[in-house]
Amino acid sequence: MNIERYNMYLAALLHGVGNFYQKTDMFLEKLSFGENITLTDFQQAIIRLADAWSCSIDNNNPEKGKQDSLLKPIFQQLLIDSKGASNPNKYVYGLQAMDLGNQIFPKEISLDGGKDVKKAYNALWESFIKEYQKISTDNIAAFAETLLHLLKKYTYYLPANDTNMQAVSLFQHIKMKAAIADCLSVYCQEKTDSFDFTTSTNTIKIKDFHYPLLLFCADISGIQKFIYDIASQKAAVSLKGRSFYLQLLIDSIIQQVIEKAEVMAGHIIYSSGGKFYMLLPNTKSVEKELIALEKKITEELYENVGTSLYVCFGQVAFSMTDTLGICIENEPITDMSALWRAASEATSAKKSRKYEHKLIKDFDVFFGKKGKGIEIYPEKGENAVTCAVTGEIGDKRRMAWLNEIEIAEMRENGKTNEEIEQNKVWVKVAVKQQADLGRELKDADYIVVSNSKIKSDFTINILGKSFHLISKAAVSDIQDGKILSINDTNFLRTDKNVSYGYLFYGGNKQALSLKKDKNNNQIPKEFDVLTLYDDKHASFRRLGVLRMDVDGLGAIFMKGLPEGKKSFAAYATLSAQLDLFFAGYLNTIRNKTAYKDYVNILYSGGDDVFAIGRWDALIAFAAEVRSEFRRFVCGREDISISAGLVLVDGKFPISKAAEMAGEAEERAKAFEAKNGTKKNAICLFDEVVSWENEWDFVVRRKTDLQEWLATGIITKGTLNRIMQFKQMKDLPKRKAAKGASNTKPSFEWIWIAAYYFAKRKRTPQNTILKDFMACGRWKEEQPLGAERGLDLLAIAARWVELEERNKEKIPANT
Repeated sequence: MNIERYNMYLAALLHGVGNFYQKTDMFLEKLSFGENITLTDFQQAIIRLADAWSCSIDNNNPEKGKQDSLLKPIFQQLLIDSKGASNPNKYVYGLQAMDLGNQIFPKEISLDGGKDVKKAYNALWESFIKEYQKISTDNIAAFAETLLHLLKKYTYYLPANDTNMQAVSLFQHIKMKAAIADCLSVYCQEKTDSFDFTTSTNTIKIKDFHYPLLLFCADISGIQKFIYDIASQKAAVSLKGRSFYLQLLIDSIIQQVIEKAEVMAGHIIYSSGGKFYMLLPNTKSVEKELIALEKKITEELYENVGTSLYVCFGQVAFSMTDTLGICIENEPITDMSALWRAASEATSAKKSRKYEHKLIKDFDVFFGKKGKGIEIYPEKGENAVTCAVTGEIGDKRRMAWLNEIEIAEMRENGKTNEEIEQNKVWVKVAVKQQADLGRELKDADYIVVSNSKIKSDFTINILGKSFHLISKAAVSDIQDGKILSINDTNFLRTDKNVSYGYLFYGGNKQALSLKKDKNNNQIPKEFDVLTLYDDKHASFRRLGVLRMDVDGLGAIFMKGLPEGKKSFAAYATLSAQLDLFFAGYLNTIRNKTAYKDYVNILYSGGDDVFAIGRWDALIAFAAEVRSEFRRFVCGREDISISAGLVLVDGKFPISKAAEMAGEAEERAKAFEAKNGTKKNAICLFDEVVSWENEWDFVVRRKTDLQEWLATGIITKGTLNRIMQFKQMKDLPKRKAAKGASNTKPSFEWIWIAAYYFAKRKRTPQNTILKDFMACGRWKEEQPLGAERGLDLLAIAARWVELEERNKEKIPANT
């Protein structure tokens, strides 16, 4: 970007700072760069047009009504199945800088827009100015990048305006306005006949049949298979690294798009879960660069990971009409959601034509010469070994072994060379790097993106971009590149020629074992060790595997925003909020004392979570994620999250366990309660439970059963009988699943259960059961019905029974 483009881009960003300042009664100090920027009338007109396009409203005719200087949660505004929140004005956010604490949650309206609000704005402004003055102005590109992150920190929880954009983040509006202004400017410079500029009113109008903007999308397919499909359980330690590798892969592609299209990071609308969207200028040069870049990345990705991952580019050219409707090239005027859908479909269409250009260019690579095909197992002889992650066969002289610490221990214990060789876990060099990346991540405070030589704890090159992991102690030595703080918004320093920022990543901290690596750092627990309750207990050792995501997220994006509220800034706000929770706040939950030594987040992005841990800790973790998400979305049950959780042995194949958890999650998403509630459930112990109507009952009954067991009111035999009654009830269903003909419902379990508990109610210590059970029905659970009540009670009984086994001493010689 030339200096003129930078000046206009920065002017658009700093114009948004003015919106912030106007809410204070502070004196406006001169802003570095700001006082030196002089714009032409034409450039000012472009910024005003970009301002309107960003929020899809006519700023000359704002809506009338009560003004509110506090940001309202966008989740209050969403329509789910054509229905909105019961009270769309109940919650607001506090005036605060961004971090990953409790302030990410909305609170009930208490401030009235008076002195308290003004005071909060003043304090926030003072903090912003104090940090703003630390930014070095020696390098305009670094200044612009750092300013963007600082604005995200301080304007994220401010409303874009006080009337019709109260649920849109000021930061997202500022960012989108600057990106649109830059795109419009570049397009108008290339196509000087594309606009009318009226000097008398100082306004610009884009002519019909001109489409100055590209909504660009990049999507990586094969992510789940890449993460989960591990050929050997011994290689499961590489999972964390493979997950983080994907994050850096996306970052590498984004950085290359930014460089080739000559834009800034502010052009990114959304990036998470293996997909990102950007606004780019619709010029010939950009189009040409994107075509070449897609081919380059496809080939480099193939060389690095084979056919495991594939990247697709797609874009749609568009403009906005005088009435601020969307006009897609070669399409009739439509709405904002149709634009997003068109970009997504343009990208997805390429998935059915994977490696199209490579097939044409290198036909023999895929199909062999003269129809002979590819030799599937090219490596033979004594040096041929199988990669424990990918399952590919290679020459071990060009591979590495994964379990260095275990091998070192074997040498120390005097094992023979033959025994050591038999226990080596061989992997491709790239896979070894990914595993090392995961191990080093836990000790990293920053990621530095720079192709210069940097002293770092770990460096990995991904598609031509070098990423360095460094600690706080080493950050002061960095003199070049982009420095990103991991999960910490206190990121700013004063070094020259360096840009600063922050990112959120789910699961950078992991449960640590007592073992140490060659640098004397503790290493993450292996899965089998993660199952231990403590050193002396947990004869029932199981690994919990959890997968969960938001229900119907695609429909929320396409249909959730009401008409008149759909805008680039609104979509960016919604996307950023979800990413804040899943990539950011999940770390706050996981780092609590109850989970930090027992739960690892292996993947969290977009709206997906994949975590493992000691089974009981992971159940509690899943429940807390759900309850915190509900609080995050203003208590709405119709914006829900479903989960699947399975229990496996610590040495069970993790790829199969992930598949089982995925199937359990699908069962939860297919759930429908008697009251019509759909999804919003967890599948646990092979039974689906509604979060909304049933989970609290299961937890209460679990607590009751534990107390009664501890005080002698019931015995472990009672738990077993409850589970037996459940099996009796489900017997016809199991027969039907096996194709049996006699599958009529049986109610035998009811009178047997009634008789069993009636006998136990006669003794004084069991009188408490009188109010709990009567002929197989439970007073408190009458709305659930006797059968459903038994289902849920059996889950509670199973839960208690397994926790009781956790208290048993570990048998000798295990």
